Amino acid sequence: GNGSASRGPWRRGSGSSDARSAAGALGLGRAASGRAHAKTIGVSDKARPEAMQAVEELREAGVRSVMLTGDRTYPAEAVASQLGLSTVVAELLPQDKAREVMELRHAGRGGVAAVGDGLSELQALAAADV
Repeated sequence: GNGSASRGPWRRGSGSSDARSAAGALGLGRAASGRAHAKTIGVSDKARPEAMQAVEELREAGVRSVMLTGDRTYPAEAVASQLGLSTVVAELLPQDKAREVMELRHAGRGGVAAVGDGLSELQALAAADV
């Protein structure tokens, strides 16, 4: 899901996070004694095989890949790790993704291509060169 504007984006290496709470959803239950207790349910995405192949082909061609996502930090880190990506920015709102793309364009390292699979990527796609 998308991050909250109050949290702001998380960047790999910007600090530590509790993987259990970042990765999962907090559920409330009631023990047999009637006392409420909390539990964490772990949820994680897996990188699609075609994404892994595409990132590898781009790497072999000398293209640097960056992951910009609205997903929570821990699942984003897990997918980035599966893909072999060294740069991931998580918990972004759609306008934040567009801002990150513009920053990459202004960094002067060549053109920026963007790939997305949903409406939340439209602003970032429009901000990219390709």
